Amino acid sequence: GGLNTVSLETGDVQELTTADVDAGERSHRWPTALPGGRSVLFLCQFNKKHYDEGDIRIVHLDGGRVTTVFREGAAPRYTGSGHLLFVRDQTVFAVAMDPEKGTTSGMPVPVLSGVWTSVGEQEADDGTAQYCVSPQGVLIYQTEHAGGLTQIAAADVSTGQVQTLTAPGPIASLYASPDGRSIAYRMGGDLHVLNLESGGSRKLTFGNARIRRGAWSSDSRTLFWQASGDSVRILTQPADGSTPATPLGSHYGFGRPSDVSPDGQWMLITEWPEDRGGDRFTTHLLDLTDPEAVSERLLEESAVGAKFSPDGKWFSYRMDDPAARGIYLRRFPDTG
Repeated sequence: GGLNTVSLETGDVQELTTADVDAGERSHRWPTALPGGRSVLFLCQFNKKHYDEGDIRIVHLDGGRVTTVFREGAAPRYTGSGHLLFVRDQTVFAVAMDPEKGTTSGMPVPVLSGVWTSVGEQEADDGTAQYCVSPQGVLIYQTEHAGGLTQIAAADVSTGQVQTLTAPGPIASLYASPDGRSIAYRMGGDLHVLNLESGGSRKLTFGNARIRRGAWSSDSRTLFWQASGDSVRILTQPADGSTPATPLGSHYGFGRPSDVSPDGQWMLITEWPEDRGGDRFTTHLLDLTDPEAVSERLLEESAVGAKFSPDGKWFSYRMDDPAARGIYLRRFPDTG
C-alpha cells in the first residue's frame, strides 16, 4: 500500500501516495519528514525484489507530487549536512541531496559497513536498518550480532570516519535523550548513560535488579525504567546520577515506561499480564505529579508502543491484534 496522512485537528485519514501495482510497486514505507515539514522522504519497494533495490522518493504534502531522488537503496535518512543516507546490504552510503529540488549530486560514498539491516527478500525482511542521525549530525548504529558483543559508534557523514564510543559488550536497548546529547543503554543487566559530547559513560545501576527498556523525561534530565528483582517496579533517577534511584509512586505492575508527556506530568506505560502467560499487552497512564498514584488502564488490549506528540495533545500507539493491526492516533486527554 501507499502512505497516508492524519489530521491532528479532526483525525481524518487521507491517502498521500498509492503504490503503482502495474509498475511492480509493492509498498511505500518508512516515511521521514524533511526540513520544513512539507515534504516526506520514503522507500518505494518493488514486488519480488530486495528492499535495497527499491527507489528512494520524496512526496510533497502540498499537491502530492512525487519525485524519485535515488534508485537502489533502502532505509533512507536525511542529515542536516545536506546528505541523503541509505543502505545497501549492510553498508550505509551518503550522497549530497537538495531536498527542495528533490535531486542528488555526485556519486554515493560508503560511510560505514557492518550495520544491522533487514533489507533483503520481502518474505523475510522489512526494509529497516539499525541506524539514526541526531540533530547534531551524529550517526548512531548497531552492528550485526557477533559473539553476543556490540558497541556504540558514531560516524562523520562527510568523511565516513567512524569513532567507537563504547568498548564491546552485551549492549542492548538503546534510547536517545530528547535533546540528542545522551544515549541510555543496558549492558550486563545495568543501566548506563553515554554523553555524546564528552564521550564519557556513566553507570547508573549496580546489579541489584534486571533492567529493561525505559524512557527519558522531556527535559532530558531524568530516566525512568522497569526493574525486575524481588518485585517488578518502575524506578526513576536523575540521568547525571546525582541521587539514587527511587521507586515511582505505588506502581508495581508488570509495566515498562513507554513515553513521558512534554509537560512532565504523564507517563504512558506498556503493561502485560501478571502471570506472563499471555500476549495481550495494554497501555496504562500514570500521573507523575502524584507520589501515590496508581496507573490506570488507558487503551484496550493489544495496544502498545504509545508515544506523545511534540505538543502533548495527541498520542500514537500500535495495535498488535490481527483483527485491527495498525498505527492509531488519539487526542490527549482522550475526550471520546
